[in-house]
Amino acid sequence: MAFVAVLSVPLVFFTVVILWPESMARQLAAVGAAIALAVLFFQRKKYEALLIATVVLSQFYLSLHSIDLNPPVKLQIFFSDVLLIALVLMAIEEGVRFRLDSLGWLFLALLLWSALATLTSAHYHRSLIFLLGQFKFLVLYGLAVNTQINDALVRRLFHGVVIIVVVQSILALAQLVKGSPIGLDIIGEVSQDVSRGYLVKGNVRVSGTITGTNSFAGYITLMLVFLLPFLFVYRKPLLFFGYGLGCIALMLSLSRAGWLSFSIGSLLAVVMMMRAGMLKFTRWLMVSFFCCLVFFVGVVAYHDQIVDRFQSREAIQSATGRLTQVEKAWDVVKNYPLTGIGPGITEFFGRWNDHRKYVKKALPDVNLENQVHNSQLQIAIESGIPALFLFLLITISLVRSACRRIKPSAPIDNMALLRIGGTCAAIAVLIHASFGTELNNPQIFLAFWAILGLSRSERIVRNESSQGSSAVRFAPTPAYD
Repeated sequence: MAFVAVLSVPLVFFTVVILWPESMARQLAAVGAAIALAVLFFQRKKYEALLIATVVLSQFYLSLHSIDLNPPVKLQIFFSDVLLIALVLMAIEEGVRFRLDSLGWLFLALLLWSALATLTSAHYHRSLIFLLGQFKFLVLYGLAVNTQINDALVRRLFHGVVIIVVVQSILALAQLVKGSPIGLDIIGEVSQDVSRGYLVKGNVRVSGTITGTNSFAGYITLMLVFLLPFLFVYRKPLLFFGYGLGCIALMLSLSRAGWLSFSIGSLLAVVMMMRAGMLKFTRWLMVSFFCCLVFFVGVVAYHDQIVDRFQSREAIQSATGRLTQVEKAWDVVKNYPLTGIGPGITEFFGRWNDHRKYVKKALPDVNLENQVHNSQLQIAIESGIPALFLFLLITISLVRSACRRIKPSAPIDNMALLRIGGTCAAIAVLIHASFGTELNNPQIFLAFWAILGLSRSERIVRNESSQGSSAVRFAPTPAYD
């Protein structure tokens, strides 16, 4: 690992001076990335530090280099790719095994079928890039699910997620004050223009550093639902303050799917904690009152915009449009039932771009008015019905995990909180993706697979005190009935 760190110095210098002499944004991003890598390299537990950094830095879409492929596709190299490579090298150095659990095998099967669908894709390069992204997620999940989990690691992950919520909330409020996007969607790339999707009754819909307002809602929902079990157990004023900021940011996104997925994910977390005997009624009442108070203040301050998201003509057309999409999308599925039109191809039909011309010749019989806003339909269209079946099995596996009751333990340990938070947060994201295009958002699913993998790890390490000495032992994940 030290050799790799030394070798990276001339590579960074070459990239900054030779490849990016005209891009000040990328030069600054490279300096920040180099500093981040240096800080991570000097950490005592480098593997854990890299894993937590992957989650924390998923909020920043930092582009290091782009390679043009068949239009309009680009192969982009992100800082997260560098982190993942370093994580793999450190895992090899520390002897971290790579074994998939049942969910990982389902994900691998979905990936292999998507690879088969790529061979018949309407745009081979777009499907190849999409497939490469999914492969990176599988590697990350495989490493996370085999990571040794201890109290210190859970606390570091908890603090990292709190940092994400606070940073994104502050940037969202700054965006609200500015009245337009802040230009941090993709650091190192040209900022995208403001679209109508950002405005409701003249007020901006916040998105932080996440590409798109609905994607921002899905990302912040993932973090808030994960933190909720810790919020019930840890009585820290700063934690309540940060969580309140996150709730406000979620509200300011004006995303109906975000509000729904947050509500269901939070309710599921409460039910799991109550079934495990980890949540007292008084504490549930206190946290519920706090959340209701935050949302009440937000509703009063943003009443017109919230009502507009349900009653305006555009909002109604958007909701009813989802129904018409199903009918037209299913016609595509019937025409391409086995391997679909190719992974990632539905993105070419988005109303916000003019990319359908690149697949018009290959797909003359496909005339979608917009990119499908449903993860299940997207997978069925792009990779066929077998891929949809595998995706549904992944969803069912997560729901089964949430339905199993964790046996009560005293005192409440961080491992149980990690399991509940990670499972419920993952389900909340899948619910959110059922109403949008978030399946294509790498920021959400980079954090999704890392957190889910850690929450499903069976390699639990507990510290026990015995006659003034401490011993470390492996123990299973909190038992299920």
